[in-house]
Amino acid sequence: MRRGATPGAIRRTEERLAQWLPASYRTFLEVTSGWTQIWMDSEDGTILPVEGIGLCRDVVPLVYSVLKAYPLPSISDKEYYVYSAEGAPHCRFSRSLTP
Repeated sequence: MRRGATPGAIRRTEERLAQWLPASYRTFLEVTSGWTQIWMDSEDGTILPVEGIGLCRDVVPLVYSVLKAYPLPSISDKEYYVYSAEGAPHCRFSRSLTP
């Protein structure tokens, strides 16, 4: 586990990406700026530090090509922010910094 990111480092990343990071992810980054491995049986369990966060097309181009071929459905805030044991997790892209 790494030391938490500063609010300034998080804001610089948001400005670099021109995207707001979700509040829950910002809180996570303030506690720990990434992990080197999140499960024992995988070599690909890294959560990037705040300085390594990038756009999907730049960080994982293969995943980006799949997402472009099979786009995620659009969902409302009401659906997105419901967390329950019964419901499937919802995914969506970050909101742009510009309105």
